[in-house]
This record gives sequence, C-alpha cells and structure tokens, in this order.
Amino acid sequence: MPGIFVGRATSENKSASVIHIPSKGTTSRAFVVTNNVIFGHKYPLASVDRTQSSGGVIDSIPQSASAAELIPGNVSAVDKVMKTHLVVRLQDSSLRTVSHRQFYAYLIDAQDSQFTQQYLNLLDAHTLFEDLSGFEDFEIESDVCFSADFKQKLVDPKNHADAMARSDAAAWKEAEIKEVQGLINRGCFKIVDRPANCTPLPTTMVYKYKYSKDNNITVRKCRLCVRGDLQREGVDYFKYKTYSAVLNSRENRVLCALAASTGWSVHQTDITQAFTYGELDPGVEIYCFIPDGFPSVTSNKVLKLERSVYGLKQAPAAFKDKLTSFFKSKNFQAVNDSGTVWMLTEGSSVLITACYVDDVLHFTNDQKLYRKFRQSFEKTFDVKSSDTVDVYLGNEVIIDKSKRKVALSQSHYILSCLDRFGLSSCNGVDLPLRERLSSSSQPSTPVPENCTVYRAMVGSLLYVAQWTRPDISYSVSELSRFVSNPGNVHLEQAKRVFRYLSKTASLHLEYSPSAVPGSPVADNQLWGYVDSDWAGCPDTRRSTSGYVLMLNGAAVSWRCKRQSVFALSSAEAEFIAASSMVQEVIFLRKFLANLGFQQNGPTPIFADNETCIHWSEGSVGGSDRAKHIDLRKHFVHDARQQGILQLQKIDSEFNAADLLTKPFKDTLLFERHRKHLMGF
Repeated sequence: MPGIFVGRATSENKSASVIHIPSKGTTSRAFVVTNNVIFGHKYPLASVDRTQSSGGVIDSIPQSASAAELIPGNVSAVDKVMKTHLVVRLQDSSLRTVSHRQFYAYLIDAQDSQFTQQYLNLLDAHTLFEDLSGFEDFEIESDVCFSADFKQKLVDPKNHADAMARSDAAAWKEAEIKEVQGLINRGCFKIVDRPANCTPLPTTMVYKYKYSKDNNITVRKCRLCVRGDLQREGVDYFKYKTYSAVLNSRENRVLCALAASTGWSVHQTDITQAFTYGELDPGVEIYCFIPDGFPSVTSNKVLKLERSVYGLKQAPAAFKDKLTSFFKSKNFQAVNDSGTVWMLTEGSSVLITACYVDDVLHFTNDQKLYRKFRQSFEKTFDVKSSDTVDVYLGNEVIIDKSKRKVALSQSHYILSCLDRFGLSSCNGVDLPLRERLSSSSQPSTPVPENCTVYRAMVGSLLYVAQWTRPDISYSVSELSRFVSNPGNVHLEQAKRVFRYLSKTASLHLEYSPSAVPGSPVADNQLWGYVDSDWAGCPDTRRSTSGYVLMLNGAAVSWRCKRQSVFALSSAEAEFIAASSMVQEVIFLRKFLANLGFQQNGPTPIFADNETCIHWSEGSVGGSDRAKHIDLRKHFVHDARQQGILQLQKIDSEFNAADLLTKPFKDTLLFERHRKHLMGF
C-alpha cells in the first residue's frame, strides 16, 4: 500500500514511522504508525500537464505552478481538489494549478523540512482520486491507524518553535516555565555576561508527552539539557567521574521475591529533576547558551552552571554521590558493592531502598519507620511518593499480600512493541524459535532498512528477556548474533518471537513462598539448574551454556550464552557452563546474606551430566578427558570445596535450564520448563 512518510512518532520506550495513506476514491484519510515500511523512490512528476485543454471550463483555472514556486513551505493552502488537479494558494496569496502527482512530489520534498501545522493541514486537505497502485513507495503491513490529530497525540515537539506552533502551545509554555523556574529555585545557574575566550555549550529543551495506561495524555514535560557530547575532558569534566551504577534486574527480582515471602510493604518514590542535585567539581566552570523559550535576556548573556544539569557527562555520578551521602547520613548500610540498594535496621524493623537513578523502591516491615524516613527524604529532595507500586522501570508490579504473592509482568510493554512493529494483529504461535539460525542466511551486503528494523526488534526483545521472560532468552541470544547484517530469515524469526509474545503476553514471573510443590529448599533459599547444548552452533560448533537460579518459586537470575571455547565432550561443555554460573551464585549468596537471609549450606544446583558432577566433587587432573581444561574452568570445583554450591543429578526432561540452551519443537516439554521458571 503506498503512502507518504510524515515523521517519527515517539512515546515511552517507543519510536516508529508515521505514514500518511490517502485512500483511493474516498474522502477518508488515515495515519499509520509502524516500522514495517520499505522506503522506495519518490513519486514521479506528471509527464503531461492535465490542466491544458480547449474546454471553456479549463480557461478559468489559474496557471500551472512552476518548479520554482513549488519549493518546500511555499504552498499555504489547498483551495480546490478536482479529479485531475488541485488549486493551491501560495504564500503570496496567488493561486496556482498542480497535478496530483506534482502535489505529491511537493509533499515528499517538504517532508524533510521542519514539520509544521501547515504541512499537516495540506495533508489533511488533499484527497487522492487517481490510481497510484503503480507507485509502491511503501509497503505497509500495519493495521494500527490513528485519526488526523496524530501529531498532537503521538509526536513529541522537536524544539521550542514546534511546540509553540501547536494548538496546545499554552500548555507547553506552562511546562517550559515550570522547568526553568525549578532550575532557578534550585540555584542551578546564573545569568552572566559571556566571558572572553569562552565557548559555551549549546542547550536545548526536550519535550515529552506523558501518557496514562489508557494512552491519554496526562502531562506535558520539558527538560533543559546541555550538549554534554561537546564537553572537553580535563576541562569541563574528569574521565573517571562519569560512571554511575543503577539497580540491575536480578537485584530487583530478588527483592520482589523476598517481599512475597516476608509480606513487606512496597512503596515508590520519584525524585524530581534529580540530576540538578549534583554538585560540580571545584574549579570546573561550565557556561552554556540560553535556550529558546527562556525569559528575554540580552544577546551577550550566557548561563553559568552552579550545579549539574541534564546532559552533562558528570551529572549521573554527581547525583549518585549526593544520594549516597544522604543514605550514609541516615545510618543506612550498602547491601551491594554498586551502592544501589541500601538497608536501615532498627531492632526488628527493616527498611530497604533500591535506586535506579531517580526511580526508587522502598521495602519495609514497619510503616512507622518508612514514614519517618520519607519525611527526611522529602526535606532533602523534591519527590513524588506513592504508597502503592503499579509500574516500575516498565515492569508491572502486582502485589497480593493476602496470598503472599508478587508478580512481575511486561504485558503493556509487549503490546506496545507489537504496535510499534506493525504486529498487533499477527497470529500467535506456541513456541519462539524452532530451529537454530545460521550466518549462511545473511546477505552479502547489509540492507540498511532491514538492519534498522531488526536492531530495534532485538533491542526490544532484549529488554523483555532480561527483566521478566526467561523463556525467550535463548531465542534473543540467537537473534543478537546477526544485528550487524540480518537476512530475511533472521527478520522473519524475530517476528516469530513477537508472535509468540503476542500469544503469551499475559505470562509473568510469580513469586510466593514454597510456590513449587516439592521445592528442594526452604523459603528464601537459593537453588538452580545448569545445562549446556554440546557443539550446537551450526557455524562454529561451539556449545551453549544456560543456567537459572530460583528463589521463592520463580527465577531471579538466568543466562544464555554461547561458550567462548570449544568443548570436546558434553561433560566438558556442562562443566564450563557450571563454572560460568559460580560467579552469579557467589554474588546472590552475598546479596541475600547482606539483606539478612543467610544461606544454609551449599546452594543446590541441578545438572543432568554425571561426569560433570564427578569432576566438581574431586580433582580432575587425573582424568584424561579433563586434564586439558583451562584452570579457570575448575572454578566450580573450588566453589564446591568451599561449600558455596553442590551439583546434584536430575533427569534431562526435568532440567529447566534446558530452555536456555536450544530451540524446542516439543510444545509440551517447553511449556513444562516455562511453567517451572515463571512460577505458575
């Protein structure tokens, strides 16, 4: 189906092409948001001027527009639409005649210039009457249509001029004033004369629509940002003062699993304008230009930054330092080495705070302690607090304290991805990948359009696989190998994984104490599975490692990775997989111990290879089958000797880690493993 590319639509974690599709033979028009487009050639100009005729009616029609008159922005309105041509009004108010093809060529040329309301009006005013089936500029598979106010609802303003040209300009102006006033109140900058020999950094306002769950606009948000990419190392910032750790997905899952078992209350806090709390290093002076939309000042004035603002390279680390200082002043103890999880203990009362930049979760068994903390927190930071948690970092958090259950889901994000890639009406499938992928399916040279769509798809799938869906980890790992040059086979397989997610979007991780009948350990105790697929890669014959660690009924950590060395036997492949898992077991045992949940005895890890288990129990040096193995791989044997873990035998059909090592064709076995990992 042919259409005109209008621009990019962006929302929370979403970006897609906006295509205008004039419907043939009708006055209805539609806008489609999708990334399933193939960019082709522009519409050709008409070879014959259909306005020339000897008929008396044509004599009263304005003269044809010249090429010089059809420059982007010179057409202000469409006065009349006829079967063979249109009458358009130019900026000087004169009327000209253009054919439908000429007008489409004009719109194509104008699309690369600034998107304005005038351009949208021209699109909406034009009705296409001629058959354009021969001009396949785009092939569109999406059925996701929006009305002509798509720009108002979906496309964020690009800059100040764009925001002020919209019908909701007053609301955007109010958002700008709120942002600037907040920075002034916080003392983030001073307006000063531009110093000599000073090169100020450019600034910009970033505009964003915020949406509710039912996709209605709830607020318009502005953010003043500095072009930190132009900062000079050693002058505007220091190389080793830019890194800032954030809460990782497995720590978040561990805390939710513990909350299910202990009955902790969970609260959420959002720190407003978080990066502006960071302080600049002594002696660092940063100047930046005053952005558009700022209150009127003379041309020789610039902003001298007194505190960190968004966009500076050191802003995340500076804010993290401020947050760390606050927790230490309140007698919190760091639970992990990265300083993203903090714990305060007063007798039997516990308050745990987990930070992902400015998004903070609080877990507590004492509401009085939490209220006391929140009062001091609100005195230091401007925050928005909620006594309940609905969505955190794109994860829907469902807490049922009466049943002692906590569930993590990404169903809304999955549905938004299906819309984004034009797959909302796709047919669901029971399995993700059914076969391994190979480099033999790659084209000789990369196709740019396929690369762009494929990378966006794999990136979205990675986010889902890392946070709530271990059942697609193997599939995403396979797809990730071809992001530099995907073929049609790889693109189709990526779509297949989305089709699987379409059918299983409601699946979630569900934590509860003793959720799995016959659980091998007590509540709050770690256990897991490890497996490998020996020489399974068709391109390299390398093996694939897979492991999963469980807590309170569902997975809290998992990994699927192709091994970096060649394994000469299935036992060696599984021994290498077990060694790679040891580091994660050590980390999680330490994390749980710091939270007050000491692990009783070695962590049981279930494997289906007896030789691997024997190697973990005793020295492998005397075995001809193992003496060539790198010493680093003997890490699992050393961990066993220290009482960190113990490999135990399990039948292959019950090893849930098998889900992370190879594609499945047996739906029943796949669903059994998936149910075990997801907790229900």
